[in-house]
Amino acid sequence: MNVENIISYLKEIVATETDQPIDSINENNTFFELGLDSINAVYLLELAEQHYNITLSPLDFWDYPTIEAFAKKIYHDHFQK
Repeated sequence: MNVENIISYLKEIVATETDQPIDSINENNTFFELGLDSINAVYLLELAEQHYNITLSPLDFWDYPTIEAFAKKIYHDHFQK
């Protein structure tokens, strides 16, 4: 597991939720810029929690507002040894 794997997974979710091609998703844009609303954000959190078997705070979405920042948060809190 590394940050790049997490970024790829999150980009897949965002692409699906926003009906955009995955290659158009920039991991440095904010979730808002990518077209997510609060309902999408909660769904993204739930999917990430289930996929990685972790617990996240809804505040993480706001504290780490880009795919890259959010992926780094997940990696550093849950997978970095």
